[in-house]
Amino acid sequence: MQNKYARPILANSLTNIFCTGGYSVSDHCPVMCIYEIGAGPNKYLQVKFNDEERDQTNPSIVPCHVFKSKSQLGTDSYGRRRTWNFSILILFLLIYNEKSLALSLNQPNLSSTATWNRSGNTFANRSIVGQNPTSIFITTNNTIYVFNQEKKKVLIWNDENSLTPTYNISGNFSDAYSIFVTSNGDVYIDDDVRHGVVKKWRPQTEDFEIVMNVESQCFGLFVDINDNLYCSIFTNHRVVKTNLKSPSMKPTLVAGNGVEGSHASELSYPYGIFVDNNLDLLAGNNRIVGEGSYGFRCLAGCYEQGDQPNQLTVPVAMNFDVYGNMFIVDQQNHRIQKFELINTSAVPFNQPQLCPKATWSQKKTTLTDQFTPSIFPTPIFIDTNNTIYLINQKGNQILVWTDENSLTSAYNISGSFSMSMSLFVTLDGDIFVDDGDQNKAVKRWISKTGDFVVVMDVQSSCTGLFVHTNDSLYCSMSANHQVMKRNLNNSSMKPILVAGNGTKGSGADELNNPYGIFVDVNFDLFVADSNNDRIQLFSLGKNKAITVAGKESYKPTVLLTSPTGVLLDAKKYLFIIDSGNDRIVGEGPHGFRCLVGCYEQSGQLSRPSTMAFDVHGNMFVSAFLKNGVQKFYLSNSCKFSFNQPRLCSKSVWKRNGTTFADQRRLGSNPSAIFINDKNSIYSINRENKEILVWHHSDTIQPITIPANFSHSSSLFVMSNGDIFIDTASKRQVKQWVFETNVFVDAIDVFSSCVGLFIDIGSHLYCSMSTHHRVIKGNLHDPQLALTTVAGMDTAGSESHQLHRPHGIFVDTNFDTFVADCGNDRVQRFSLGRVDGKTEIGSKSLQHPYSLSCPTAITFDAQRYLFIVDSNNHRIILAGPTDVRCVIGCDGISIKSTLLLFPSNLAFDSFGNLFIVDSGNDRIEKFEYSKNSCDVASVNLWTKSIEFTRTSHTFCRECYKFKYYYEAFQIQVHESLYYSIWSSADIDTYGYIYENNFNPLNPNENLLIADDNGGSDGQFKFELPLYNDDKYILVITTNHPMITGNIEIKIFGLKNVTLSRLITPLNILFNYSSELSQNSPMYYRDCQQPKCYYETFEIHVNTNGTYLIWVHSPIHTFGYIYQDYFDPLKPSLNQLFEHDGTCSQEQSKFILNLQVTYQNKDAQQVGCGFYLLASSITSFLTINMFFIKFWFVVLTQINDTTNLSIHRAGCKVIEPFLKLLLYFDGWLNACVAIERAFHVYKGVKFNKQTSRTAARWIICILPICVLFTLLHEFIYRNVFSYEISKNETEVVKTRRYVWCVTGYSRPIQNYNTTILFVHLVGPFVANLFSALFIIFGVARQRSKAQNNQSVKVHIRIQFKEHKQLIISPVILLCLSIPRLAISLLPGCVNTSEYLWLYLSAYFISFMPSILIFVIFVAPSELYMKTFKTSLKKWRRQAHQ
Repeated sequence: MQNKYARPILANSLTNIFCTGGYSVSDHCPVMCIYEIGAGPNKYLQVKFNDEERDQTNPSIVPCHVFKSKSQLGTDSYGRRRTWNFSILILFLLIYNEKSLALSLNQPNLSSTATWNRSGNTFANRSIVGQNPTSIFITTNNTIYVFNQEKKKVLIWNDENSLTPTYNISGNFSDAYSIFVTSNGDVYIDDDVRHGVVKKWRPQTEDFEIVMNVESQCFGLFVDINDNLYCSIFTNHRVVKTNLKSPSMKPTLVAGNGVEGSHASELSYPYGIFVDNNLDLLAGNNRIVGEGSYGFRCLAGCYEQGDQPNQLTVPVAMNFDVYGNMFIVDQQNHRIQKFELINTSAVPFNQPQLCPKATWSQKKTTLTDQFTPSIFPTPIFIDTNNTIYLINQKGNQILVWTDENSLTSAYNISGSFSMSMSLFVTLDGDIFVDDGDQNKAVKRWISKTGDFVVVMDVQSSCTGLFVHTNDSLYCSMSANHQVMKRNLNNSSMKPILVAGNGTKGSGADELNNPYGIFVDVNFDLFVADSNNDRIQLFSLGKNKAITVAGKESYKPTVLLTSPTGVLLDAKKYLFIIDSGNDRIVGEGPHGFRCLVGCYEQSGQLSRPSTMAFDVHGNMFVSAFLKNGVQKFYLSNSCKFSFNQPRLCSKSVWKRNGTTFADQRRLGSNPSAIFINDKNSIYSINRENKEILVWHHSDTIQPITIPANFSHSSSLFVMSNGDIFIDTASKRQVKQWVFETNVFVDAIDVFSSCVGLFIDIGSHLYCSMSTHHRVIKGNLHDPQLALTTVAGMDTAGSESHQLHRPHGIFVDTNFDTFVADCGNDRVQRFSLGRVDGKTEIGSKSLQHPYSLSCPTAITFDAQRYLFIVDSNNHRIILAGPTDVRCVIGCDGISIKSTLLLFPSNLAFDSFGNLFIVDSGNDRIEKFEYSKNSCDVASVNLWTKSIEFTRTSHTFCRECYKFKYYYEAFQIQVHESLYYSIWSSADIDTYGYIYENNFNPLNPNENLLIADDNGGSDGQFKFELPLYNDDKYILVITTNHPMITGNIEIKIFGLKNVTLSRLITPLNILFNYSSELSQNSPMYYRDCQQPKCYYETFEIHVNTNGTYLIWVHSPIHTFGYIYQDYFDPLKPSLNQLFEHDGTCSQEQSKFILNLQVTYQNKDAQQVGCGFYLLASSITSFLTINMFFIKFWFVVLTQINDTTNLSIHRAGCKVIEPFLKLLLYFDGWLNACVAIERAFHVYKGVKFNKQTSRTAARWIICILPICVLFTLLHEFIYRNVFSYEISKNETEVVKTRRYVWCVTGYSRPIQNYNTTILFVHLVGPFVANLFSALFIIFGVARQRSKAQNNQSVKVHIRIQFKEHKQLIISPVILLCLSIPRLAISLLPGCVNTSEYLWLYLSAYFISFMPSILIFVIFVAPSELYMKTFKTSLKKWRRQAHQ
């Protein structure tokens, strides 16, 4: 049985179901169902049990019903009588991923005509399988598993031809009823109702283990491709499952509610279950049945119940082997029967896969006219190789065409037959020919020998011949009013009667001049009962027929006159030669319709007699009065020429479109667009009077087709490339013929066509807005008569009226949908009905949704309706249960204006949406999110929160009451639909905001709110979230100040980023104040006089978000100022204000505050003094370094400089430079130490003490440093020497003077120690202070923000305070060269490596010189402060 709503398991295949039955023939108890992958019939389902028929043709049925039938009274295993209601249910788990077939059982690829030997072979009898076998399983390697309940063993066959098992598995289980084996060899076994468990046997360990607790017995087991174990609990009327990867063995409910019943949510004693690769679950008389043309056909056990090889008694389970053979557990016969597949091939004639609304060209083509005129018909047969066989009556020849386009036959076969009325060709090429008129026989031409032999004796001509796949030859003898058959494998030539009694009549067991016959795979016989004007159906073994077409049929069908032929297509729809009416009629889901010869005096057919299809679906018809064969081409296979992508109700497009074509291409006010199935895009430029064609959506320059028509509004393109265009003022619809590139008249109308549409029946529809109606005309009708489909000439809002209709759409059922612009609705007019039904609109019963002038409509492949809601500037999607906005909105309501009076829309094959944005003179393209219907990678995210007395509060929707709340930021990486809901014991309320949430203005940025969208007072959202936006989820309660636990669940992709925005309150400061008559007053806002006020300065230790609020019995106002507050100028420096709105008249602020060390604020603590002193020290260092540089240069140039000057420079300049260098290092260390101390003390930090300590340290520290350098002054001295040079006999003497230090060993050790103290000491102080700040702040934050771990906070603090680590490391690195030089032993001759020592010397002074690069550049805060100060200085300089 094909599930039209689920994806096929294999491409281009249909899915059939095979079911085993219940306890008696009348019970019809479906016990087990198995999918078959293959080309099965696609007919609507009719389940006929005891003449009770249920038609499931309605496409609006939800996909969880495949069929439902009520049975008669059945007998349970205890002999009691019970009324049983059985259903086959599909449980959609919303999995659409295309996975390869991975099930461990066999699903053979069978054709719709597959048959099995009616007599089965006993594979295993009672001595092997025991008293009551219950289950069988066959793996894909053909290993067979069967229970023996008496011996508590699983019997295993590796060879199905063996009568004894290969080996067995023993276990401690009893009365096991079901078994399932996975691909890895694990065996799952039900272990009786007393144990209430499912056990698994592992081949690796050969042990059993419990994998599921069911507290009952599983009558069906199944393991799907995701390792979910399903159990069908017979007595509890439900199906449960558990995931085998989960440690929990407690199952969850997936079908049924535990109550016996036939409702969609109920089951009644479920047996076998099957889960396909879509994860669809199916829970399913003494026989095996499969799909047939009018319900199901019997495959095995079709001859009443019993113990014969062709009978079954209570079959309870079945399975296929890899060859398609059926193994059936025949329980009451205590055996397992094997029914061999005997036929998998298709029939020898063509049964094209046609859609219900297929049409054929009304222009016929003559295949051949090489026949001598005769009163006899020309039999025709076309095999599956497209070889055509005809009979030339007068020439006694069979003419054979191997090329249907040829006018002459390829070869002829001559024989001794005459006046043949019919022929049939089998798969092996043998030809059966009627020769009953004179020779009273049916002859067979054997293709291997080329000889004719007699195969059946008849009494008269066979007006119809048919050879079934079981080698039964049928002959319809018109003169004898009966149909006979003979089995070709029998030696007797005498046929037996199968229809009619030989007497002319119109009774159910009578025929009158029968002609064409057809036998389907059910062995049901269809007879064209010509003189009774009907088609009769004789079921196998029945001598009375039911009328399926014609007068007195069991249901209204079609009136026939002298039908002469009947056949069925691949979907089992009837095609009838209505000879007396000179036409061919066909069946569809909505009855019969005329296909060929449908217009009076058309002359297409004249007494047609036989017909056949070729492999392409083209129709060949021969006639009585015209002996030629006419060919009618299949012109429409029900495929529209435009795109209908397969979308879903949760499809998502990008909210911001890209302009595909603008006014330069389209002109002003464009309105038309069409995209064909090859993604060619068509539009109209009214100003230039031309049709624009883009053959690829990324082509900039279109092809233009000149069209001298003014004000054209619409166009439609056929599959062959022909373009139909409205000509407006000329009141015609023109057709541009693709092959000739010229315009021809298509149809005359009396108005412009605002909308054009051509249905699958080649009817052209025109929406006449000014005449308030829709008309249509058949393009194949020579007279081109117009009929009104909807509306009338006067505008109105009644069901039969329209008001300025625009866009139209006609589906395959010929229902016409009209965008009724003036009535703000979408109307549906069923075929032949003048009263319309409002599908979408404020007065619609199904979708009461407000529209404003809808102008265009279209459907996707899933019948989701897309509407251009023009005056609301948006696109609407309407599904079976809801309506939502998809473009020009946020998915919930109208909030953006991406479009301006859109007028039309179309899809490309990828699902991208092209919209004619008329108000903006453009076509916009909105890209489809390809994964929006693919939820294969979804994940259920769960977060638990708790409302306590310390939780944040806000006034929900600005009510006077307060509510606890939590806020989370949601960032999605792919635009999709998401489900968000709560689960709690308290009544919850949910909000979703875009971009930002302000608890002081909860209506700002609000996207959607919900209270009871879920169950039990829980909120629930199902909405699209876009990856280019930020969302805030706010959770609160329905009642004020309620505490409790709430679990939040989000169903969406795994890469959703969700972070908490607020943390539990950590009150850092609580200040009590009183406004009295002694408080200062000012004019608040310069308007309210004599307002008492109080001011506070705010300083924070760390950057972050801070909450400042007031709690008072009086109405309070709050203001935040920068730098200072001037009561005479209350608007000066004002940053924020709050008047108590949405906060119970209490001022409240939520601010992001940062630590600053600039201007006057920096000097309010010791750090400011240290940094100021460091700046002065750096300035002095630069100057002293400059002085020393020039002192050395000048004294070395002038060698006559007095030694006293050299000595003074040596003893003063260098030690003073060292003093400044070491002092600056210790000042930086003091800054780091005070910051760490500030973090440690927090709000208890004393600024006054800090400033006092800084002053003392700045005064004492240089003295201490100087004291450590006293030895420099003592041991420094100058050393001079002279060198004489002989230059041109003149002796010159040059003096060299050096500043040297001569230390004794103890003094050298002291000097090294002091150097280490001054260089390494500040580094250690800086480093440990930085680490203390980072870890201390992280520890404090982790206590306040417990939603993040300490490690996360440490990483954040490292990132924020990285400069505190970088700076001391740079200082240490720059000090290493100086330290290395000082450690060199003995006297060093620096003249040999002068550049090396000078470089080391200069590097040691770089920290003071480059303090900006070291301390300011690594810090974002310092750089920001520097830039601000620089801008301030520039402004001051320009003033």
